[in-house]
Amino acid sequence: MLSDKLIRLRVKEDVNSLFLSLVLGGHKAQSQIVTKSSGLAMSQMNITQQTLLGTQVHLPTLPEQQKIAAFLGAVDRKIQQLKRKQELLEQYKKGVVQQLFSQQLRFKRKDGGEFPEWEEKPLGSLGEFRTSSVDKLTEEGQKLVRLVNYMNVYRHEEINVHSLNDYVVVSATPIQIKTSDLRRGDILFTPSSETPDDIGHSVVIFEDLPDAVFSYHLLRFRPTTKLDINYSHYFCNTDTVLKQISRLATGSTRFTVSSGSFAKVRVQVPSLEEQSRIAGFLMALDAKVAGVAQAVAAAQQWKKGLLQQMFV
Repeated sequence: MLSDKLIRLRVKEDVNSLFLSLVLGGHKAQSQIVTKSSGLAMSQMNITQQTLLGTQVHLPTLPEQQKIAAFLGAVDRKIQQLKRKQELLEQYKKGVVQQLFSQQLRFKRKDGGEFPEWEEKPLGSLGEFRTSSVDKLTEEGQKLVRLVNYMNVYRHEEINVHSLNDYVVVSATPIQIKTSDLRRGDILFTPSSETPDDIGHSVVIFEDLPDAVFSYHLLRFRPTTKLDINYSHYFCNTDTVLKQISRLATGSTRFTVSSGSFAKVRVQVPSLEEQSRIAGFLMALDAKVAGVAQAVAAAQQWKKGLLQQMFV
């Protein structure tokens, strides 16, 4: 049974259905359909059977339609293969991360020896948490600085001297600049969200950021114990750590985890050398995932350009 929200178009024998669907998705056909459609907004537009049947399209011979459809079908299959490869790599990484941080999978020293046992410690013993009082306001007489805000961390953006150029400019007092500065090795956390399990997004600052501060919507962790900076990028994003953060959340409509509660979160700390080995392995895996993701995006963009040229 066909839903009343759908229109069925049954093609004639001299028309390839896949080719026709591509033509109807092209700019020329879509312009006709949109122009003749009714509705108050794009999300509420209605397309009638008469509008669809009245759309003018150019069709080559059936053999050429079939060749084009077969070629584009092969392109689609290639894109789907790349997407599947990306999904498998992401699943593999997730499994490896779980094994590494539960110590089911351990690296060995270069000489074949065992690394020391990991130590369980509260985050507060590894560094200091600090809140900020800097908001988005600009007041006369104060110094202008770039503000790293909640969404920059929530989206896991790469925060560096170049990306700061796109961030909002605010003003801050000398005390605020001193206490809310950002240095290499700092970790920024999101301490609040609408749900407890969405708290604890984090990013690592990989270089000193002069004339930049973090927002009062964030929490800064500055290690006082030597940690591999690349390892810091991973160990705070494990399920074990995030579940602890979630359990510490308080609130009703919006949930928050205080700096004192963050300091109580317990983490397993391997030796500095093993931290480096773990980080190097995961970074290489991330690079593979990113490479496949770029290949997917490039293939999709190439297909889009091809369709635009074919169905102008």
